[in-house]
Amino acid sequence: MPSTLVQWIMLCAPVPLATAGLVGAVRWRHLGPSMRWLTGLVWFGLLMELVSRWMMLQKMPNLILSPLDTLAEFVGLTWIYGRELRPWPITRYVPAAIGLFAVLTGISIFTQLHSVQFSPVQHSIESITLLVLALLYLYKLSHGTAVRQLEREPMFWVSAGVLLYFAGDVLIFIFSNYLLQQYSRAVNIQVWAVHAVLFMILCSCYTIALWLSPRPSN
Repeated sequence: MPSTLVQWIMLCAPVPLATAGLVGAVRWRHLGPSMRWLTGLVWFGLLMELVSRWMMLQKMPNLILSPLDTLAEFVGLTWIYGRELRPWPITRYVPAAIGLFAVLTGISIFTQLHSVQFSPVQHSIESITLLVLALLYLYKLSHGTAVRQLEREPMFWVSAGVLLYFAGDVLIFIFSNYLLQQYSRAVNIQVWAVHAVLFMILCSCYTIALWLSPRPSN
């Protein structure tokens, strides 16, 4: 992958996220509870992106932001799927899952205070959990009698983005430190450029979901 292309990918990665945030803001009054949660998640992601880039400009380590961003992403998406999968019994365990993940995040933050390595455990657990929830939702959606056009369902696009993003990223998260130690910096930059592309796809799916989201029923 040419270095110029990698630089452009890294530079443009936040653009789909900002687009999703803008669409969510414009259509806020038309959004149902799940899509409002998604909009809030996008806005938090934008805040983390701004803080991260500011810390980079100040030559400050920004690795500490990763567990916080992951926690917000996990809480937001898990809560959304908890709503959408009702009345399935699995939704009863959503609050407990969020609580346990919050504890794990606290441990990750404590262990990374003086670390220069990326901690893959939290991200891997998040990826596997959300992949399972997305597959369960698509199964429920495909077997529902009320839905005739899947592509018109906002949560279909959210789930499609989640599947594409986390299926690819779980491998990056698991092998991130191995790649950092065994391969050159250029190879690692290219791997994280792939991560950026997957993130752009996820945010594009969010944008479609927020644009399609119908007015909530009274």
